[in-house]
Amino acid sequence: MVFKAEGVEAAEYLNNIGVAVFVLKYRLGREAGSPYRIDTHALQDGQRAMRLVRSRADEWGLDPTRIGMLGFSAGGEVVSMVSYAAGEGDPDSSDPIERVSAKPNFQMLVYPGRLGIPETIPVDAPPAFLLVANDDFGASQSITRLIPKMRSAGVPMEVHIYARGGHAFNMGNRSDLTTLKSWPDRMHDWMKDNFIFDTTGRDEYLAEVNAQHERMEKFQQRMRGVKQSFVNAQTIEFKYQHAPIDNPLKGLVPYWHQHGPFPCSMEFWYFPIGDLMVGPKEFDWSSVEEKLENIRSRGNQMVIRTYLEYPGKESAMPKFLLEKGVKIIEYKNDDGINRTPDYHNPKLISAMEDFIAAFGKKYDGDPRIGFITMGVLGHWGEWHTYPKEKLFATKEEQTKIQDAFAASFKQTKILMRYPAGNDAWAHAANDQIPVGYHDDSFAWATLATGKDEDDWYFEPALKAAGEKALNKWKTEAIGGEIRPEIWGGVFDQPSTAPQGQEFDKCVSRLHVTWLMDSGMFAYADPPPTKERIAAATNQVQKMGYELFVKSASIENSNQQIALTLQLENKGVAPFYYDWNIEIVELDESGKEIGVHKTDWKLTKTLPDSPITWSAKFSVAPETQTYAIRVINPMQGGKPLRFANETQRDDGLLILK
Repeated sequence: MVFKAEGVEAAEYLNNIGVAVFVLKYRLGREAGSPYRIDTHALQDGQRAMRLVRSRADEWGLDPTRIGMLGFSAGGEVVSMVSYAAGEGDPDSSDPIERVSAKPNFQMLVYPGRLGIPETIPVDAPPAFLLVANDDFGASQSITRLIPKMRSAGVPMEVHIYARGGHAFNMGNRSDLTTLKSWPDRMHDWMKDNFIFDTTGRDEYLAEVNAQHERMEKFQQRMRGVKQSFVNAQTIEFKYQHAPIDNPLKGLVPYWHQHGPFPCSMEFWYFPIGDLMVGPKEFDWSSVEEKLENIRSRGNQMVIRTYLEYPGKESAMPKFLLEKGVKIIEYKNDDGINRTPDYHNPKLISAMEDFIAAFGKKYDGDPRIGFITMGVLGHWGEWHTYPKEKLFATKEEQTKIQDAFAASFKQTKILMRYPAGNDAWAHAANDQIPVGYHDDSFAWATLATGKDEDDWYFEPALKAAGEKALNKWKTEAIGGEIRPEIWGGVFDQPSTAPQGQEFDKCVSRLHVTWLMDSGMFAYADPPPTKERIAAATNQVQKMGYELFVKSASIENSNQQIALTLQLENKGVAPFYYDWNIEIVELDESGKEIGVHKTDWKLTKTLPDSPITWSAKFSVAPETQTYAIRVINPMQGGKPLRFANETQRDDGLLILK
């Protein structure tokens, strides 16, 4: 934000010509690691500022019908969004500020950015003063896109396009160009001519503007009836090729320190709850942040699990609970000394509910996190204390943990270890709650064998949990871990997986999206050979989603585009988050000159269920090529790439 040159200095100029000014500092969405979005938080800040000033107009001696907005560059985007959004107040709001309108009475855009310009300008948009330099390519495109939209809407405007000046000439004080040094005087002239200083004659002028708009609309209706627009239509068929195996949120997942040589898009780590919960209602997330940022630096997202006990390690229960009398039961098993907390102590369960609530408040929706396995209870957070089953939490205690996660995580996807219906003997029912599942004995004890002693295998457990559990994969992810005994070797020919548990069969039958594995990454013993990497690549490509744009129909009618895409998912599972999808205009050199948001939903792309995406938008005259891209919301995250020959590494899928 250029606060002085485009805030304070602009305010001083306007003060000197008799205008009261309020300078807005809004939340920035383009900064590295920013949690804010321009189209959400910056818009909210702009609307709130308008409402605040208008609600106190009497107190500050202002005319509530003469309150406008001035914005430069990104600030111009904020002004655009506020000017063209529905800004009516809510008469029923308990906040008196929210009861008043957020719509400006006039707008002044100086070299505005590309965001905030809708497909259609509303007819109630405020009068506009637009100013830019012709050699400011991006901002001049914003202005030239606005002009026909405003004319169609009948919005009064005055436009100044200077031959030279580039971007960010501010109030003209620092420019060597005579025209730019005096541009604020043109704004002053416009304000005088548009009744902002003196309202005498304003009502008559506005009545004439409305009459002109009505005449224009009638003329356009007649022309539509007698004139046939030139229409250029084409349909393009695309060729399929495998998408990269490190597409986001799918594939093999190493521990965070094991990355390489096999490609991946996610990395895993456990966190002892005692390191995170350092007191009642007191938390330290520094170790989580350290890992998240380390993983993000590679463009990857994280899979997280938290635990209270880890066989062979010291207890991970928060120390304050030990001081409050929560016991730890020590015993020896095959993994060494285990330290199981007393899950039947209400103090422990209540503290874990507090922990989960704080965990969700801190990280729900964080784009650096791909998935969270529920964890907390049992050995390694895997919801069992085998062979000491009586030490494990009761169904009632389990339900409290499940409910806490459901209440605290509304965006980030959660996975549980064991599917369970009402008849499950050891676990509380989870078939009705929004969680996926992770099979941590994958390709070892996954598929049904028909033997009674194998009814604990993952597929029979899913079937026993009921139809809703079997169909969870359509909305919730299935993940897990390849059984350690067959790490790496599961991809060999012959496979080291037990007969009937072959990797590709398990993936297709269970609709698996991601799997932990240490046999294909750094520190594997033995390290993966080229042959094993090639075999693993072939099989891992079949995991999760594989989105293929089969065809594109593009109809161009006087630079009004109707785009229709036919999409197929050739994978085994959908994509589980609705990341934003954009349509991009490219000029002859391949430079981006326009971007259009869509309402397309990635989560609707089920395998073997082709879908259609459609959009209509206006394009610049110099547009030569169209593309689409899916925006990874994590700063620096790997782009989602389609399974098309025309897919680029930067995320753009070229359509024409």
